[in-house]
Amino acid sequence: MQFITSVNNRIQPKAIFFDLDGTLLNSAPDLAAAVNLMLSHFELPHVSLTQVGRWIGNGAPKLVERALAHQSKSQSVTREALILPSQEQALAQFFAAYERVQGKHSVLYSGVLDTLNQLQQAKVKMAVITNKPKQFTPKVLKAHGLDTFFEFVLSGDSLPEKKPSAMPLLHALNHFELDKSEVIMVGDSASDIGAANNAGVRSVCVTYGYNHGDDPRQLPANAHIDEFKLLAS
Repeated sequence: MQFITSVNNRIQPKAIFFDLDGTLLNSAPDLAAAVNLMLSHFELPHVSLTQVGRWIGNGAPKLVERALAHQSKSQSVTREALILPSQEQALAQFFAAYERVQGKHSVLYSGVLDTLNQLQQAKVKMAVITNKPKQFTPKVLKAHGLDTFFEFVLSGDSLPEKKPSAMPLLHALNHFELDKSEVIMVGDSASDIGAANNAGVRSVCVTYGYNHGDDPRQLPANAHIDEFKLLAS
């Protein structure tokens, strides 16, 4: 079995690092539900699934920050009536809401389970490196039957820095005792590809994820794929 690392080059890496939201899992429905529950708590207008999809990728605090910033610009709320909660208040409500809805609306992308099974059978080591808070990551993985595939999991608050910093990828390399040339990072956003480039690791960008509404094919990855199953063949 060979694994894509560039348009015309395939190798078999010893390990693959995966992003979670937008790469393995379409989690936008859960996150949108949690954002809207948070907004309802503060009597603020709801936002759309499309809007939330553009805000995903830099961790929960940034997601909440973007949701609040949108409220300040919304024409549906008069400036006189606008009373925004603090970032801390809103984040606490978001976390409480996400605890209630996580796993209820999100779904795995097509081909994820079959491909992960192929990789596992091929003895490729696998890790998840996500910007999702660690209080949620294990629960989400277990809820979707992903917890048995990954030897190593890093969340957005597992280390002092998160993607696009190179720190999480370098930490995972140290865990597996592998060289940069022996691994691939697979993700959907600028944070994922930036982290890979900052760490000197090859990357594959899936084009069906979020990436803040920008064209993922413009990201400087070594390869771009439209379906997860194309990662391995």
